[in-house]
Parts: sequence; C-alpha cells; structure tokens
Amino acid sequence: MPSGGLPKIPVPFQATASGIPGNLNINLDPAGLSSELTEMAEFLDRLNNCDNLPQAGFFSDVLEAKYHDHGHTVVGGVMNEQFAPDALLFWPWHAWIDDLWYIWERDCGNFSQPYNFPLASGGTSTEFNGTPPAWTGAMYIKGEIRIKNGATLTIAPGAIIHFRESQYNAFPTRIVVEPGGTLIVDGATLTGIDVFGDLPSTQGDAPGSNYYTAWEGIVVQGAPNNPGVIQLINNARIEHAITGIRTENGGRIYAHTVDFYNNRNDVEIGAYSGYQYAGFYYCNFINDLPLRDIVWIGSPLVASGDCPGGIPEHHINHEQSHSSETHVKVNGNRGAISLHFCTIDNPYQDPHGHYESRGIVSNNSQTFVYGCDIRNQVTGIDGKNTQPGPGRHLTVRSTTFNNNFEGIRLEGVDFTEIGDGNNFIVPDEIPSGVTPPDLLSDIGRPFGIYSDGSSGLTVADNTFSTVGGTVSEKTTAPYSPTLPLLPPVWKNATPSPTSISPARRKATTAT
Repeated sequence: MPSGGLPKIPVPFQATASGIPGNLNINLDPAGLSSELTEMAEFLDRLNNCDNLPQAGFFSDVLEAKYHDHGHTVVGGVMNEQFAPDALLFWPWHAWIDDLWYIWERDCGNFSQPYNFPLASGGTSTEFNGTPPAWTGAMYIKGEIRIKNGATLTIAPGAIIHFRESQYNAFPTRIVVEPGGTLIVDGATLTGIDVFGDLPSTQGDAPGSNYYTAWEGIVVQGAPNNPGVIQLINNARIEHAITGIRTENGGRIYAHTVDFYNNRNDVEIGAYSGYQYAGFYYCNFINDLPLRDIVWIGSPLVASGDCPGGIPEHHINHEQSHSSETHVKVNGNRGAISLHFCTIDNPYQDPHGHYESRGIVSNNSQTFVYGCDIRNQVTGIDGKNTQPGPGRHLTVRSTTFNNNFEGIRLEGVDFTEIGDGNNFIVPDEIPSGVTPPDLLSDIGRPFGIYSDGSSGLTVADNTFSTVGGTVSEKTTAPYSPTLPLLPPVWKNATPSPTSISPARRKATTAT
C-alpha cells in the first residue's frame, strides 16, 4: 500500500508500449478488446464518483471482474497466463490495483451514496448558473462547485452536505463563489465524510471515532463593484475544513448565528485594497475534537514517536498540531471586518503540547471586536502592522479574554483602542510540557496585553485577574526600563498621557 498522497504508479497502458521488449510476448495491439477497455474505463468512472461501491466485498468483486482481470487480458501474452509474475508489467499493475484499493477506502468505503454531481472523465468541477434547485437532505460532493456570476445557490435548512478529501488529491473539493455569485447557507451543515467508521485505529480510539475528510472549504471571490457574496444564517454549520471560508479580492461574508467547528482555520479574509465587508454576529468558532489529519499507514511500518507501526489504516498525523491554527485571520484590509458577540474557544487542547491556536489574527488590517468571549488560545488577538497610515488598527471593546497565554499582542499597530469593559483572566503560569510561542518565552509568563512599537494607543476600563480568581488590578505608569516585567508591557512606543487617563489606567497582570 502507498504511504499516502496520490497513487504512485499510473495505469500501465496510459504510457506508450514502444519501450517494452518484444520477447515479453505481450499483446501490443489489443484489437477486438474494446468491450474490456470500455468496462475498465467505466469502472474508473464509478470509482471516481463512488458510484454504488459501498462494501469491501462488493468492491473487490467489481474490481477483479471489471478491471483487474481485463488488464491481464488486454496486455495479453504471458500476462494472461499462470506465469504472469514473470512479466515486467505484472508488478506495477498490481501496485496500481493496491492503489485503487487505497482510493476506494479513502473516498468510498463508509457511505453508500454516489457523489451527487459525477465528474466527467478528467473533469474537476461543476458549474451553476441562474438559480439552480436548492440543495436539500444528504448530499456528497467531489471536486469544485463553482457558482457563476449572477447565480444564487441556496443550501436549505437541515441539509447535510458531505465533501470529499482535498488534502491528498490532485484537485480540491470546495465551493467557489465567483464574482457576482451568491451562496446562501440557511441552517445547513457543510462537513466532511467519516472515512473511519467502526474500525479500530492505531491511536487506540474506540470504534466509532470520527475521522472526517478535510475538504477545502468555501472560497468567495470578488472583483471591482462585483463581489461574490456568502450569507450564513440560522445556525448554519461549517466543519472539518482546511479553511472554512476564504475571501479573495473583496469577496463578502455575512454570518449570523453560525457554528464553525473543528476546522484547521475557520475564516481567512484575503488582502484587498478597496472596501471589504465581513461581519460575524453571534457566531461560534470552536475546536472541541482532535483534528485528525488522515494519513495512510502502510504495512510494515517502523514505529516512530507516537505513531506505531501496524496494518494499513488511518491515524493522526503527528507532524501537525491536533488543534486549530487560526479561527479568524485578516490580511491587508482597511474595510469593515467585525465580530459581535461571538465565542472563540478551544475546549480540546493538543495533548502533545503543540499549542498553535490563535483567536483573531489581524495583519495590516482594521478589525473591530465587540462583546466577544475569547478563551483557551495561545493568543486571543494577534495584531501586526508593517504598513504606515491610518485605517489599520484594532478596536476591542466589552470582550472577555479567559485563559489565553497571550491576551492581546500588538506589534506596530498604531491608534488601537482597548477598553470599554474588557476583562482579562490570565493563566497563572505556562503548563509544563507546553511549547510556548517565542514572545511568551521571552517574557516568561502569560500576560493580558503586550505592545511593541505601537503608538497612539487608548487602553482604559479593562479589568485583570488570574484564572485562580484573585483580582489584581493595578494603576501604573506605562512600561519603563526599570520595570521590564511589570505590566503593562510597552516596548519602543508608549501610550500618550492623553490616550490613557491616569484615573482610568489599569495594567495587565498575571499575579
């Protein structure tokens, strides 16, 4: 079996036969075998679309009768005799048959429905124009779904849309909303396919543990005066994606009461020089399960680290963190990116100490956060700015930061406002066995607010306490060289006295 990724050996007769020695006595001109070749092509189409191939025994029968045996017949000669292993093509042919088993197990082995939009041979996408019928019930998707300019696709309440694996395939499975297109997700769930089922795992997970395919997510594209738009409403849910939603060139997002669960990245707002709108209201960004990156283990396999050897089956990829990377990431935007009354939480923590999760990352962007609850992150809000000028700042109000190693971290983000009732509940210490970020290592302890090279800050009406519950509010001057570890931690640039009223100034603390 292959160790993962694309099949390693192509179909033998996809290559020319001119280089095969004549003394092998094989059939180089399979005239009269058109029916066998047709059945072989039909089999590959069925496998490509998981067309009624749900059980291993049935798949084995079809594979042998409609593909494997025909391969021997088409090549002919010694390949069609009892001494077939003497032919050079025998071994790559059977390696390819093994790869087909791998493809079936990865894509088709635990559900009985074919993909809803079968791909033509060599095709990778399905296009929608106008107003196609709403998606309802349970559906299975492979390849790109492209919503064209002027088209509106609605995914109806209660629909559960399963998407094929993207990470280890030659083309992605995702929804692309092109400029001028609209996608409405109304109370539906967009998820992966549970490819693990009731089998045991090398990690000791109980039968029934879920190992979902990691699909690509939704891409919302924009163009000048013609943005693609996605609306998510009424407890819509996006889960098990590599990136739940990603915008390009000004694609727009409106999300109200939406659940983002167990995606490696929930939302990524791409760079755009014009007006960019992305609004999130009463949304949940949650990681409460290990992100099991599905990798195929071949047998025999030498055990290493936490991944033991054994029979071919799926397991957790320990090369990546089991936890989410970023819940909301904003890059190069000066528009209205806002989160209102949202929850960002990682109840699940990587047991190997690979802590990566960041709640909100704002790079060279304007981002507004109000009334949110951000907890159990490495960094609650991470703001960086390398581009001068206004319109690239953070506004954080009435938000609770609970048990984040770094509450708010600013580097070069001028004119940021942090106030109006923010509450920082700071961990007492870094847990043993945890690999902290570089900044945390430098300071040596968790903190509420950190600023380096940021000017014109307004920091007021914030409260600070520890996870243990001891309130420790302080009224202090900004950072000075004589107090390098006493909060607030200001470096290179400090808030001006007019920005922070001495009567209202409260500092970060971890003790």
